[in-house]
Amino acid sequence: MNRAKCIFAASFMLTVLSGCSDFERIDFQYSHDLPLDIRVSYEEIRLPSGVAVTAVARPIADGSLMSRETVVELASENPGVLGVAFALPNRLGVSTENADWTFVLYAASAGSTTVTVRVDGDVEGEIPATVLPQ
Repeated sequence: MNRAKCIFAASFMLTVLSGCSDFERIDFQYSHDLPLDIRVSYEEIRLPSGVAVTAVARPIADGSLMSRETVVELASENPGVLGVAFALPNRLGVSTENADWTFVLYAASAGSTTVTVRVDGDVEGEIPATVLPQ
């Protein structure tokens, strides 16, 4: 009986300590309203060619913002269509509290690609992205 309790306790603690949470989505926030022809969400990215957008990619789990230690990575499958890079907070006026989650998405040329979302190193999804011709 004690062995079963120890195994249960150990597995429970591993789950708690590993920080397991049910990642739901990325909630993108902007410093200003986006024009109607621009869309950046967890469901779709749509930008006209030649446009760049800075957004904070806030990870949401169980309906709440994940911990500040959560690592969010966004990577474009085809940077020739849509580039994604970490923002430089001091250059763009981004608060340092959002620095690790702030990205610049830049529409290089017309076409389609996907943006892979990684949270704490795990692939959590892919966002379809379309760059519209000017």
